[in-house]
Amino acid sequence: RGPTVSLTRPIPEMMMNILEEYVKKPYGYELAIRSDINKIFLWILRYWNNKNIDLELDTSISNELTTKVQQVMDYISTNFRDEITASDAAKMCNVSYSYFSRIFKQITKHSFSEYVNYIRITEAEKLLASTDMNMTEIAMYTGFSTSSYFIQQFKLHKHISPKQFRKNLFAK
Repeated sequence: RGPTVSLTRPIPEMMMNILEEYVKKPYGYELAIRSDINKIFLWILRYWNNKNIDLELDTSISNELTTKVQQVMDYISTNFRDEITASDAAKMCNVSYSYFSRIFKQITKHSFSEYVNYIRITEAEKLLASTDMNMTEIAMYTGFSTSSYFIQQFKLHKHISPKQFRKNLFAK
């Protein structure tokens, strides 16, 4: 049986031990510091456990939730012109905003707003290639609140301005 950490042992005492080891630097002080840091983490974990604080360490995503997130992604693809918030999407999935945001990022590897902007930029590319709409019209049509925000996001995603993108298309 390994050493135990009492839940009554205060963290400041452990921090002082770390500081003393670091200042005096006796033989093996690095190991002693590592050990004290581990004891602090252990103390915190046991404290949280005693207080019934759930860290939601199980990050597996149910098939049902994955399906709901896919439905949200489909909704974004067809309603990208509308104002779409992560809060509304979370309600569609019957989960909290913070949980939805974590799960959405875990599944898509992008934040909710990054994903929505990506879809809007993709639609803007189509319009730049197939219409003579100006930047403001394209921005409004694709759901961006301002043309300057549209241009900023387009440059961020495509590393080129929408105007230059269009110019390059027709230069070929």
